Amino acid sequence: MAEIVNILGIVSLDETQLSIIVVLLAGFLLTFIKLRVITTKSKSMHKMVDDMDTEKAEMYAKLKNFEDENASLKEKNEGMQKEYSEKMRVVGEKERSLDENSKIVKEKLKEVQAMEDTIEMHRLKIG
Repeated sequence: MAEIVNILGIVSLDETQLSIIVVLLAGFLLTFIKLRVITTKSKSMHKMVDDMDTEKAEMYAKLKNFEDENASLKEKNEGMQKEYSEKMRVVGEKERSLDENSKIVKEKLKEVQAMEDTIEMHRLKIG
């Protein structure tokens, strides 16, 4: 027959009852350890997710900055292209004006040459 064990003089248990209690306590202890491990892993995972959220927010902020910078550069580029087009238009006008002035100067040079020739002929006649 099972031997009776007196625990602290309060409860008397036989070996079967004591074995059941030890197994139950061991089960509770293992369950507690597993829960503790799961809780620790869960906290670690939450921290990792928080870190990833922070990194994601930083990436979105950088992306927004790049988009803003890109928009600014596009505006600057458009302004520079307009300025370049305006300057090229002015250069074209000045080239046309220069061509016209060059034609006028050539005509005037021909007139001056004709006058010099006329003056030279009059000198030869007088002389």
